[in-house]
Amino acid sequence: MSKHQIFTAGRTIALLGAILLAVSAFLPWGSSATQAVSGMGGDGLIQVSIGILAFILLFIKRITIWFSLFLGVVALTVGVVDFVAMYRALPNHVDGAMGIGLYTTLCATVGIVVGTIVEIIQERSKRLRKNLAYLDEE
Repeated sequence: MSKHQIFTAGRTIALLGAILLAVSAFLPWGSSATQAVSGMGGDGLIQVSIGILAFILLFIKRITIWFSLFLGVVALTVGVVDFVAMYRALPNHVDGAMGIGLYTTLCATVGIVVGTIVEIIQERSKRLRKNLAYLDEE
């Protein structure tokens, strides 16, 4: 049987998480009566970079999938730190509110981590490994 399966369950979850992570950087992360903060005003560039890199690496066999898991954990850590920082800053601002971007960042990074773990499990399945397709294969 030839290699033809590109979208496994793990890849699909991780890819959706990576796309959502990149998009979430452009969404509002917090607001108050006087200002609004998007992800690009903080660590958004880091999150966009990780999202794009995680997306690409899921299709490259020469780079271990564990690196994608590492990126997901790093993005999750950055997201949690940003979420906590925003949560702590809200009481200091009039009408302070969390933005949708931080919530989507957390969901996206969990998606990358969970999807990558599922993909690792799927790659270890000998039957499925034979059918996985990668961009760097001949």
